[in-house]
Amino acid sequence: MVDSRRYQQVVDHFSGKIQFVQIGAQCDVHSSLRGVVDLRGKTNLRELVRLVYHSKVYYAPPVC
Repeated sequence: MVDSRRYQQVVDHFSGKIQFVQIGAQCDVHSSLRGVVDLRGKTNLRELVRLVYHSKVYYAPPVC
């Protein structure tokens, strides 16, 4: 199980330096994070690929 508190610590640490975007399907279990652009369930496949392509860093948690 992924601990969203760790993700929130990273977002808080880089606040004002890095813009984080949270993505995923509406049915995925992603805890809401403060200080991020929340695009969960709001992108189609083309928009998702564009976001990842233009990202400096991309992280996906391991799939169970």
